[in-house]
Amino acid sequence: MGKKGISKKVIGIFKTSPNWSRLILGAILTLVALWASSLVNLSPTMKYIFPVGLILLILVNWFMYWTEGKNLSALGFDLKKRNLWFLPLGLLLGLIADSLNFFTKSILRGDILHLNPDIQIMVLLKYFLILLPMAAVQQFLIRSYCFKKTIEMSNVTVANIVFGLIFIAMHNVFNIGLFGAIFYSVTLFISHLLFSTALLNSHTIFFAIGIHWGCNVSNDHLFVSEPHGTALVYATEQLVQNSSDTGPSILAVLLFLFASNIGYILFGILIWKWEFVNKRLGLFRK
Repeated sequence: MGKKGISKKVIGIFKTSPNWSRLILGAILTLVALWASSLVNLSPTMKYIFPVGLILLILVNWFMYWTEGKNLSALGFDLKKRNLWFLPLGLLLGLIADSLNFFTKSILRGDILHLNPDIQIMVLLKYFLILLPMAAVQQFLIRSYCFKKTIEMSNVTVANIVFGLIFIAMHNVFNIGLFGAIFYSVTLFISHLLFSTALLNSHTIFFAIGIHWGCNVSNDHLFVSEPHGTALVYATEQLVQNSSDTGPSILAVLLFLFASNIGYILFGILIWKWEFVNKRLGLFRK
């Protein structure tokens, strides 16, 4: 088959199965963008000033929407004030949600909490800037064109399951034992639902990026389980001798899992059901 024959066949596929062909093309271009970004060798500083991976992913999403006669406003990724303010709002909600996880889990476990008097503010601010493009990359990988195209072709439930599994696969969950892998995977899926709900109800990816950004800053630097230079509060476990030979009950494990994700769960439900805010203030107006 000649080049013209191949071109006609490809065009024919786009005409007969436009949704599937665009979904597959979007996935392929996303993988190509990740591969291409790995070939660019920049200094650690330049990687955050010029985030090649993020730029390429944005271009992929722009191209895919362009094929449908749309633009990145379909993701709420533009300079409209209505969309931009969701980024700092998401940052604040992410910080609060993850801090709720930290304090609830620490209290339930009986940890000793310490306020860090020597917190390194300038280093913390540096990590604030570093973690923003990292959060944006993951959002454009999981909750952008392909995610919304899957919803269009099926429904929100199917899309959340598929992309939730991909989100889990992006993280190294199998180096902490079977129980740890299950626990971490459930936490990742719950956070995925929070980010997806933020995107779908606000109609802007800025909200999902902001929440993810805040969660990462809180979890990695502000509220941690060991002494850390950028920690506002850190926890240390009490050295208590376990007098029981039996492990924790299933109910205790489920309670601890809920406590570890209570912030994500509460804010996910709040955003999902916050209809009165939409009616009164227009925060989630299309």
